[in-house]
Amino acid sequence: MAGKIFNKCNETWWKSGRSGAFTLIELLVVISIIALLVSILLPSLNKARELARGAVCLTNVRRLAMAGRFYLTDNGGLFPPVRLKYNTDGSEYANENYYGNYAST
Repeated sequence: MAGKIFNKCNETWWKSGRSGAFTLIELLVVISIIALLVSILLPSLNKARELARGAVCLTNVRRLAMAGRFYLTDNGGLFPPVRLKYNTDGSEYANENYYGNYAST
């Protein structure tokens, strides 16, 4: 029975005089609908992209803070030296005692 219905549909389509191809108007309507949907969705996609960048930034700040805390734990609560002092022969050395123990306050 399904074969008879399918054959009738094909016969009706064939007798209508239309070929199986889309017309130019139909293609332009479909393209315009797709363009309209894309223009509606783009602002929300940009907002989601900005939220993702903010999350990545927050994660990076958290990792930097954790690295600093690990450094303080490993080095007796002393911050890394920022300024280097030089010996008389020109070789550099860090004066850790210059900054003191600021992390344990």
